Amino acid sequence: MRTFLGIDAGGSTTKFTKFDEQGNVLKKTVLDSIHFMRVQKDTMISILHQGSLDCEVDSSTFVACGVAGYGEDSQIRTLIEDAVHRVFPHALIMNDAEFATIGALGDQDGAYVISGTGSIAYLQKNKMRKRIGGWGYLISDLGSAFSIGKEVLEAFTKQADGRYPKTPLFPLIMSHFKLSEPHDLIRVIYEDRSLYRNCVADLAELVYPLAIEGDYCILEIYSRAGKQLAELIQEGSDESSPVAYGGGVLLHNDFVRSAFFTALGQRTILELQQPPEYAALVLGR
Repeated sequence: MRTFLGIDAGGSTTKFTKFDEQGNVLKKTVLDSIHFMRVQKDTMISILHQGSLDCEVDSSTFVACGVAGYGEDSQIRTLIEDAVHRVFPHALIMNDAEFATIGALGDQDGAYVISGTGSIAYLQKNKMRKRIGGWGYLISDLGSAFSIGKEVLEAFTKQADGRYPKTPLFPLIMSHFKLSEPHDLIRVIYEDRSLYRNCVADLAELVYPLAIEGDYCILEIYSRAGKQLAELIQEGSDESSPVAYGGGVLLHNDFVRSAFFTALGQRTILELQQPPEYAALVLGR
């Protein structure tokens, strides 16, 4: 029996799902991220090997994976390819957002927007896909968890300086980072730069209860993020084609998702029926 293994390697986790030819899930496991900015190559290989064992992959299994960070940079592409092909010699590799686009849209034209730790979008027409965004957090990942977290920190500094009136955000950040005084944040953030990306991205979820309570500062940040995500596909995208979405921010943050929908206007919204790993079945067939 031919089987299909889909690997969704995002910025936070690596999800392995094995399907049969009818699309039934045979095996599934979730392991740590293999993102090249988080772990070394040996660790990437180790995680992939564990996923192979957990899902009982054999020579009859078609393997396809979407990997965060797999894009235009040739050195990064080579690093990822070397790690993946060490465990899965014949695996098909692509960017994780393009991978999810295939799972979400199948063969139909449309757009797919993902907002997790980072943000990226793909426009699909006649099975050809155009990438928009995905520049990385150091350049521009607007609308992402990192971008939201960065704005949260900026708002905190303005409240600390007296440029903005203090809201419940101020004591929350003081408590979260265990700060004796606001400027201690500088030491905390710069203490271990390897943790900076995820530390900042985590703030997007931390402040969610404040939005529920009506903190205008957080509501403005969330609203701006939703509009920024919609802007990724507003130019060059056929307004009659549907829009799918994914990533933790758009899936779980009601405020960002609502602002995203509002900015899209009358566009048809597709609710995802399958996980990104399902793309392996589409591609393998």
